[in-house]
Amino acid sequence: MTDKTSASQPNKKLKLYVGVASLIALSVFMPASILVDFPEIAGPVISYDHLSGEETEPFLKLGIRPMDMEPSSQIKKKYVDAVKRWPDVRSCLVRSERSKETPDLRKINWWWIRTETAIEVCMFRIFTSLGTPEKAKAWFEAQGLHEVEIRQNNGRVVKDQFLVDQKSISVTAGNLPKHTGEVYVSTSIVTALLIRNFLQGESFGVKWIVDGPLIGTWYDQTTL
Repeated sequence: MTDKTSASQPNKKLKLYVGVASLIALSVFMPASILVDFPEIAGPVISYDHLSGEETEPFLKLGIRPMDMEPSSQIKKKYVDAVKRWPDVRSCLVRSERSKETPDLRKINWWWIRTETAIEVCMFRIFTSLGTPEKAKAWFEAQGLHEVEIRQNNGRVVKDQFLVDQKSISVTAGNLPKHTGEVYVSTSIVTALLIRNFLQGESFGVKWIVDGPLIGTWYDQTTL
């Protein structure tokens, strides 16, 4: 005679495995942003200078070209996949904008921009296309980000791969998830649910040399 309790154990384990597998599948394949109610894009369309891409304007991490570094370089390893996946500004936009003659650069594809490297590369593509700190400020505001500021900085920056004394202009913006209920950059649905409980803030930034080129972008998360 079969022990009903013993027979039910494999079924319970199977259900548990199926549930875990489903959760993993959701976290890998579905965008985190479906969990959050991103604000509607605000303000008028922002005109751009040109449409930027890796061939004409290689991605810079605060003045350094990761793709020109040795294959063993940690900074190249960190950014190589993102640079290849988002090779130009169109690739960073929602599908409906990619093929338009004059795409709306405010419509970044937040659904798939889910990592630090992805948002840094795509911000670089967008802001080199827009061309000015003032337009970068308007872009951050259009995304519903807060505390958007333009600041002039004195100090040393990397220019043409050399460290030089040069004034720079940075544009920064932030998001406080506990106030907005939003997490803009998250690797998966699961992490989006988790980090909303202890993520203090997200910060976004871009830097230009005064009267010169854009030299880099950055993104950070601050935990409680």
